[in-house]
Amino acid sequence: MKDPAKLFDFIWIVFNSPTQYKKLKAYEKSRHFFMFSRFMAIQFPVQANALQHIKINPSEVIDYWQTTLTRLYNKVPSWMYIKMKKAKAAKKKKFVEEETIKKYCRSYSYNRRQIDTALRFFEADMEQELQQFEKMIKQ
Repeated sequence: MKDPAKLFDFIWIVFNSPTQYKKLKAYEKSRHFFMFSRFMAIQFPVQANALQHIKINPSEVIDYWQTTLTRLYNKVPSWMYIKMKKAKAAKKKKFVEEETIKKYCRSYSYNRRQIDTALRFFEADMEQELQQFEKMIKQ
């Protein structure tokens, strides 16, 4: 017996085990509503968009998908298992020393998050300012 608490076990139950699906409680169905709707949007974007209203009952949406899709597919369709690529972490280039950034934060009462945000949105300007600050403290 598959565990309906896990997403892909739940998907398997929806497509392959109608008797076990009928035994599921509403909260077990609505637990996977968001991800199930995302998967459905891959193949059925118009229908998935229509069924994402904020006041819609998630368990009834899952019931709709189950009754509709079991007529079309005998097993879990292959498009449900898409391979996702993980985003590679961007390598940070060293333009100033870490200690310089810490001193800059202390001098101007900033925290590290503010500096990282500034580097993300205003990279060239912030790098230039930190390099000037580094020259200033090394004199």
